[in-house]
Formats: sequence, C-alpha cells, structure tokens
Amino acid sequence: MIMTKKQGCFRYILYLLFFFSVTAMADTHTLMNKLNYEVARQRKVYNIPALAVSISFPNHYILNLHSGYQRRGGKTLIDEYSLFQVGSITKTFIAVLILKLASEHKLSLDAPLTKYLPKYKKWHRITIRNLLNHTSGIFNYTKLGSFDHIYNSKHNHTQWEPNEIVNYAYKRSLLFKPGVDWRYSNTNYILLGMIIHHVTHRPVAENLQTYILTPYHLKHMYYATHRYPHWMKRHLVHGYYDKMDKTNINMSWAGAAGALVSNSQDMAYWARQLFTGGVLTSKELRELKKVVSRATGRTLPSYSNEFGYGLGIKRRYFEQYGDIWYHTGTTTGYSALYIWVPNRDMAVSVLTNKGELKYQARMQIALSMLRIIHKYGR
Repeated sequence: MIMTKKQGCFRYILYLLFFFSVTAMADTHTLMNKLNYEVARQRKVYNIPALAVSISFPNHYILNLHSGYQRRGGKTLIDEYSLFQVGSITKTFIAVLILKLASEHKLSLDAPLTKYLPKYKKWHRITIRNLLNHTSGIFNYTKLGSFDHIYNSKHNHTQWEPNEIVNYAYKRSLLFKPGVDWRYSNTNYILLGMIIHHVTHRPVAENLQTYILTPYHLKHMYYATHRYPHWMKRHLVHGYYDKMDKTNINMSWAGAAGALVSNSQDMAYWARQLFTGGVLTSKELRELKKVVSRATGRTLPSYSNEFGYGLGIKRRYFEQYGDIWYHTGTTTGYSALYIWVPNRDMAVSVLTNKGELKYQARMQIALSMLRIIHKYGR
C-alpha cells in the first residue's frame, strides 16, 4: 500500500500522541510510587502510627496518600475518609468566620472585646483584632497546671464551658499592653468563640456549619466539643501521646481554639480555596494576611521575610519556595499542618495521630512532597 504524504503526517502525529501519553503515564506512575514511598518512609522515620497526606495540584486535582493503621496493633488501614483532630488549625476557621460576621456588620475587628463580653472589664483595651493575631497579652490557659491532667489521663469526660476556661486566664495579669508585643494564647480564640455566640445567638458549631463547612462542601470536617458520636468514632483514627491512647479525651477543653476534626483531603481543599479567593473577598483576604511580628507584635510589610502571624494564619519565608502560608495544630493525641505555597500553586495537608510530633517534622513531611513533585513531576 502506498502511503500519501498527508497520511504519513497523520500517522506520525498519532505516534507522537501515543508516545507522549505513554511517557506521561510512566512519569505519573513514577511520581506516585515516589510519593507513596516517601509517606511510608516519613512515617517510619518519625515513628508515627498513622500518617495522612493530601496534595492539591495546580489543576485542583487532590492526591491522597496514606500509611498506617486505624489504631496501634490494629489491622484496619487508614484511608481518605479517616478523621484526625487538627487542633489549632481550627483558629484559621474561626478567623474566617469572624471576617464573615464583620462583613455583615455584626461585629468590628477594631472594637474592644468588652463591647460584646462586658463582664471582662479589665480587658477593655483589647480588640477583636488583638485576639485574632495574638497581640492581646492575655495569658494562655493551656499553660496553667489546672489542665495538666488532660495530658496525663487516658479518659477525660469533663465538659468545659468557655467562660470556665476564660476565668482561669482572667485571674492572671496581662503579659503586656495590648498591641505592643506578641504571645500565642489559646484563650484568645476561646474568647472569639464566645463573641461569635454572643453576636449570632447560635453556638460556634452551627455558625461554622452555616458559614463554612456546608457552603464550601467540607463534608468530612466537624467541630465537636463533646463526646464523639459512634458514627464519627468509626472513622476517627486513634490518637496517641507517648503511646497512651488519647482518643476519648473530651475536646471541650480546646473549643474554638482547637476542636476541629477533619480528613486530609478536605484540609488541602480548604487551603487552596482560602488562599485563592474562593472563601473570602479580596478585601477580607488582605485583612486575613496582615501579619504582625512574633518578636514585636508590630505590623510587618508584605515584602518582609520575617516570620509573621496574621488572623489565624502564619507566614514563613523559605529560600526555595518563597512565602508559605500555613497553620499547625496539636492536641493531646494528634498533630497536623496545612501549607499553601503560592509560588508552586500547591497546597499540602499533613495529619498524624502522634501528639508529640514537632512542627519541624510536620513541615519536613510537607516539603518533602514538594521536592519529589519538583523532581519527578511534569
């Protein structure tokens, strides 16, 4: 059969398409193998019982990677539906909720907290913004010995009320005048939760569901400040601190400062949506990203490479990646992290059931994913 020039060209194009598709498949297969291997390796390096990592790629595809079991000594592998406590990552959600309420004129970021919670009279110079970015000077209640039993016990079913928690801190003097320094304090976000309840006349859980979890399709994310229901416990990975099972600790002690539960996929999806304008208006996102210095509490310019804390989010500069926006979370039996990397247009979430896992380890796991994608991705 004699092939015309046109037919030959067409077959050549088909050959090229086939060649590149096979090559792409091979590259994808290699990348997947490398990422899966790395998650398993990191779990062993840091002795983590269970590790879930999700990566949101520039095309919005989310890759879920898992290693480990539902509980120590168990036989049920974790999967994309497995839930973890995410601790202080909750603060990002509370900050977003505050911004949404401010847009509805239900509160003002620069109003004193006593406008909404008048019984805390000696804190009349502290604004909602001071609470959000930790420049209030209010003592951190989790540093009090009164809460040590939570870390030392296996079962703690005490149901804490937010005002009970705040009263511990209210008895202490301010660490500094509001706005002149920076000190991380979980009490700030317990107060924000109380303010949310005051201005909406609804619990924090209902507000999170209405303003965030439902509209942004976060179907595997829950705010629970009570004993977990049985349906949730079926998916909740057991959490450990120094090998002690902490799964049954009542999370009312963390409240608006850290009671969120999530799977890794929803967390990575949330990070992308938040930082690409899918959740807040451009004006609200600029507010969220106004960072202050951890050293001085003063507002940092956008071009600064200094570590900064915004409204429920952190910013850190890395030479290889530029600015990374993130937040960490730790509870008695779990530790977590999400990052958003603008220069790579990627989000990564890292959820673990090891309460004592350091921030540096979680960040190392997230960055190792980026390094592998850079090396083997196309």
